[in-house]
Amino acid sequence: MLYKKSLKIIKKDMLQKEQVFKAIKRAYKHLYRISDSDILDYFEVSSVIELRVHIPNVIPHDGAGQQFDLREMDSCLCTDGYGNMKELYSSEKEAEQRVEMLLVERGLNLGVYPCPYNCGWHLTKG
Repeated sequence: MLYKKSLKIIKKDMLQKEQVFKAIKRAYKHLYRISDSDILDYFEVSSVIELRVHIPNVIPHDGAGQQFDLREMDSCLCTDGYGNMKELYSSEKEAEQRVEMLLVERGLNLGVYPCPYNCGWHLTKG
């Protein structure tokens, strides 16, 4: 049992790291074909953990000085307890409508919360 749990943690960590690099490659088109280690060199960090901590700082700005919006990438970096990508809702209202539907259909009592990467809204266990 402990072995399965540690494998889930490793899988989740790998998926999160992969999502960080995917987000960077989508935001920086010129980095799309380079390796993950070259991306770390590009941002002058030694690990994906450092890169993830500073991801809001490495998302590019448009010509007007506005920060690139992660929502434009149609994805965020959030994963559930199993390492799967979380469903993303564009508005709190949309997420709340989904919560109501799941309560009626499946009897699930869920809540909503804003994505920590400002991509939209996620559902959470009540």
